[in-house]
Amino acid sequence: MAVSRDELLSAYRKLADTGEQAFILSTCLRFEVLVPGDDADLERVLKTLHGDWAGTATGLQRSDSEALCHVYRVASGVESPVIGEVEILAQVRESVGVAREVGALHGSFRSLVEGAIHAGRAAREELPESPHGSFAAIVAQLVGPHGEVAVFGAGTMARSVATALQFLPAPPSIAMYVRRPDELIIEGVLVRPMSDAAAALRSFPAVVSATSAQHRLFSVSEMREAISNRVKPLTLVDLAMPPDFEPGDVAGIRYVGIDELADRARRSPRSSAADHLISQAAVEAISRVRNHEKAGPVISAIMVEARRAVAEEVDRFAGRLSNPADRAVLEQLASTVSKRILHRPVSYLSSGEEGNEASDVIARAFGVTDA
Repeated sequence: MAVSRDELLSAYRKLADTGEQAFILSTCLRFEVLVPGDDADLERVLKTLHGDWAGTATGLQRSDSEALCHVYRVASGVESPVIGEVEILAQVRESVGVAREVGALHGSFRSLVEGAIHAGRAAREELPESPHGSFAAIVAQLVGPHGEVAVFGAGTMARSVATALQFLPAPPSIAMYVRRPDELIIEGVLVRPMSDAAAALRSFPAVVSATSAQHRLFSVSEMREAISNRVKPLTLVDLAMPPDFEPGDVAGIRYVGIDELADRARRSPRSSAADHLISQAAVEAISRVRNHEKAGPVISAIMVEARRAVAEEVDRFAGRLSNPADRAVLEQLASTVSKRILHRPVSYLSSGEEGNEASDVIARAFGVTDA
């Protein structure tokens, strides 16, 4: 179920208030939750977000590198009906931005999630050109020829549809119906209040609905009433999840839902190069985090040991100085030498080029046993 930015902000605030971390992605086609933990952590996060309903929810669950790779693939658009669709990456960026705003992402988990954005951008370079370009473009090609199109909603998908319509060779006139019309300005688009949506159903030859409403905008009876005086047929594209409409057997309406649009979009070609790039990005991201968790304490212990050794040697030689004021120079010299010697092994540890085993080897070499 797609959610608005306000709903996303509210969800992340719930997590932040309870000290939980999670990444949430909610679109018209999917609801994804990524947590830095085990099954118990996931259950706790879902209960924070959805209350008792979380206990009855079903879905596909992934863990470890498989889970991160899936999120990277989703962000890159290779799991979308239109391969490489631009809307999904925009939705990922928006969710990450909201999570950072309230402090629901931090530390290594934040780095892992933000890596999805970088992977998405890189994958686009490997994806083949699509004749459609995006999920919104498919909708635009379907309704654009009608000449006039009403778009319900102001979220990412609704705005993408409006943009795709404007890029058609013969752009139709566009009106967007939103809950807060004073807050939306799009050049070349007429913005109207959502309260006038019924009038759009009566007059426009094509309507695209992409709201984040929790309930249907119009029931079957309301649909019949809204179009009772229509002379020409109506093409109604419903991108919402749950659907905004229940068209039933209303005569004169061509209803196009998510499933039909997805079937149209699945003709896009795949890219093995992009698949490899995304998988590699996820593996490398996890490797960096695990290496940091392993190497971090070792590096810290080595630096503590180095500072202790410098202090001991300075104390040992300070008595031989003719001028006590030279102690500071001696300390600086010893500290500089130790840092130069440690620079390469510390950099090597930080890079994680040879895996976590390097941490154990270097730790033993420097006599660090309690890291």
